[in-house]
Amino acid sequence: MLNKFAITTELIHHYPDAPDVDEAMRSWWQNIRDDGGLRLTYEGYRVFSDCLELNSYTFELPEKLLTPRNLIALDRHMASPYYMVNNRKLNKLVMFGSREAMMATLHGDMQRFISSLTY
Repeated sequence: MLNKFAITTELIHHYPDAPDVDEAMRSWWQNIRDDGGLRLTYEGYRVFSDCLELNSYTFELPEKLLTPRNLIALDRHMASPYYMVNNRKLNKLVMFGSREAMMATLHGDMQRFISSLTY
């Protein structure tokens, strides 16, 4: 799994209006603990996609997949940064890792992909 601190310190060098590392850690990541997952906040998603223009891959999620078990599995096992849009009209998962996006596409079903992360 990638290290959030290493990702953050590397990316602030490529982002002209970047905050310091501590502020970026607090504003970009949903869980700032060392062992926390790579889920991005909206601010982190905006920086990754709009400011840094990193490649992203978007998958629609049925609402039934937004269970605590699945959210914990994503948090513990996703190896690259991701962002979740979760509102009444739209549920989607945006991945910033091409390898995981390819695996999700090959699985053909997001529940099977999420379940495969735990093995």
